[in-house]
Amino acid sequence: MGMLAKYILRQPNRGFLRKLGFTRTLGHAMGPITTADLRAANIPHNWVTWLSREEAICSSNAAVYIFHGRITDRLARMSRKHPAMTVGLTTALWLAKALPERPAVDHFMLDEAKRRPIWLPPDVSVHRSRHAARDTFDTVIDGIHVPTHLPLRALLDCIRFRDELGDDAVVAAIKAALASHVVELSVLLAQAKLTRVHKPLRRLLAEHDIGA
Repeated sequence: MGMLAKYILRQPNRGFLRKLGFTRTLGHAMGPITTADLRAANIPHNWVTWLSREEAICSSNAAVYIFHGRITDRLARMSRKHPAMTVGLTTALWLAKALPERPAVDHFMLDEAKRRPIWLPPDVSVHRSRHAARDTFDTVIDGIHVPTHLPLRALLDCIRFRDELGDDAVVAAIKAALASHVVELSVLLAQAKLTRVHKPLRRLLAEHDIGA
């Protein structure tokens, strides 16, 4: 961790490359940038040597971070950059092994009082919730602690944000969570009454013959 802390957020390096305009032209929005990428961009050799004293350069949030080793998963990168956000909705259900496949978009929950990130990659979505920091567990990805909603909270939020997710995705999440027994139907119905999503939940259950 000492080596990691030593090289993350090296302000002169961030500002230097950003001033040159390289953060928007090198690599992908959230992917690693290597020394080979820097040389291919015709950055002078002495600059490359100075900037890349460690193994890789990672561009994130329109800035550049130098670190020891690579953080490859976007959940870990977002959690490191925005620790106030919690993984939620279908992404949290996937991490809890309730969903067999990772959603195409990673969903994060953020408290209504917190500042929303200005820039987000196209495969990340952030939703406001008063319960963003509640009912969580920690999972470790690429050495980063990633706060994640428990399956029940994630499923209730899926119902609440059904307009953004779409009914098909919500129904699939309900079926998968019940089938994997990470959430019991009686508990889901009881908590749905408390969180004011009981009516839409009942509608989805009736329309798709779930729990009949």
